[in-house]
Amino acid sequence: MWKMRKIFCAALAVLALCLSSGAAAWGNPPSHAISLDTSGTKNFSMLGCGTVEPHSVTVSNTGSQPTGELTIALSGANPAAFVLSRTSIPSIAAGGSDSFTVVPEARLAAGTYAATVTVSGANVTSQSFDVNFTVSAACSPRSSGCNAAFGLLAMLLVLPLASRRKI
Repeated sequence: MWKMRKIFCAALAVLALCLSSGAAAWGNPPSHAISLDTSGTKNFSMLGCGTVEPHSVTVSNTGSQPTGELTIALSGANPAAFVLSRTSIPSIAAGGSDSFTVVPEARLAAGTYAATVTVSGANVTSQSFDVNFTVSAACSPRSSGCNAAFGLLAMLLVLPLASRRKI
């Protein structure tokens, strides 16, 4: 009888330890994990005359524990050709999320640019995706996209004057 009481008390102590450490009663250990809402490759497109819209990335904590501080870094062939809105994220609570943006650098020379964006931390497995951007020619008042804008502006200024002309 005394041995059974001792085994029962030991079992209760182990169960109490599991519960106090954040583990579920049936042995599921606490976990640290993140996911990104972007994967694969993000290809940026130029809008109008040199404008590129930043790409927003959401980092979600899919684990059962806070992530700890996360680092966001650029690497690969042309990391200097891209800009991050931030390079670190404070710890994200379990079930929570945070975000950052990435965008190509302004005024890049004609060419193709590529880099890898990586989110990492001491407690999580790193997550990455690639970014690409191609500049076909520098945008100037003589480029076709800008010529159309200047042509439209000229028409808007000249048409009102032409309609006032007397016949």
